[in-house]
Amino acid sequence: MNDYGLFKAIVDALCKNETIARTINGIFTHCPPDSNPPYLLYEVLDVQTDAPAAVQRVTMSVRISVVSTYRGIKEISSLMNILRQVLENQVLLLASGDEASLRLEKNEIALNKDKVTREGYCLYKVWIRLKEE
Repeated sequence: MNDYGLFKAIVDALCKNETIARTINGIFTHCPPDSNPPYLLYEVLDVQTDAPAAVQRVTMSVRISVVSTYRGIKEISSLMNILRQVLENQVLLLASGDEASLRLEKNEIALNKDKVTREGYCLYKVWIRLKEE
């Protein structure tokens, strides 16, 4: 699914944050089998465009998950707060010159079945304004 370069823009924005850069072991679109928490997972859930004749805006739903094995919720809560601070109500410039705005719609933290790993996610609604050709 085309994300219009949003993944790269999000990675660039998050990696500028010192805590994210120092703490996480990667930002992935698919979890590698040998990955060690904490890490972030990025997933595009859906993409909707304006009428095909004149696509000017794209609306997307994106989930960014934080995976942690830290005992308790301190680490995962801290990382999710940073996600919100860095991404919400910001305009991200995409490589194409298009602009993306994100709004947090939902977040949640859950303990996985293994009783060790916690996964928190932030669900964002994203609007991408496509530049005129």
